[in-house]
Amino acid sequence: MPVSWKNRATYGKLLKKVIARQVKRYENCTDDDIATKIAANIGYLTDKINNIIKHLEELDSKSSSCIQISEEQVKEITRKLIFVGGNQYTETEFLATVIARTKCDKATAQSILYKMFDLGLGLASDNFPHKISLLGFAIMRDYITEEESFQLLNKFPIPETSTDVSNDKSLKRCN
Repeated sequence: MPVSWKNRATYGKLLKKVIARQVKRYENCTDDDIATKIAANIGYLTDKINNIIKHLEELDSKSSSCIQISEEQVKEITRKLIFVGGNQYTETEFLATVIARTKCDKATAQSILYKMFDLGLGLASDNFPHKISLLGFAIMRDYITEEESFQLLNKFPIPETSTDVSNDKSLKRCN
C-alpha cells in the first residue's frame, strides 16, 4: 500500500519523539543496568527506523514504475467486481480477481489497487488491513447509485453490532 507524504511525516515525528524520550531517560539514568537496557532500546529503535526508511524507498521505486490508472478506470473495475464478484477481498484475492476479470498483468492490478488506496479504499473498509470492502468504497466515492447501494446492501448485509453495554462486565467501574 502506498504511503502518503503526510503519513511519512507523522511517522517520522512520532519516531523522533520516541527516540528523544529514550535519550533523555538514558541521560538521566543513574543505574548502569537500566542505562544499558535503554541504550539497547535506542539501538533497536534506530534499526527499525532504518528498515522503515528502506521499505519506504522501495515503495517509492515501485510506485514510480506503476502504470497510471484513472479514477474512471477504478470506478469501472469497482462496479464490475461488486456486481459480478463480491464485496470483501484480501489484497491477494483482490489482485487475483482483477487479473482474472480484466485480463491484465500483476503490475497493472497492483497499480489499480494503489490508485484505490489513494482514493480512500482503506478508509472505507471496516476490517482493513485484513479485508478490503469494495461496497463501502463504491458508496463513499459515489460509484453506485442509491438504488444500487440498497440492492447491494441486501446482497452483502452489514453485520449487526450490539450497542447495549449495560451487561458488559469489562466496562464495570473498578474500585
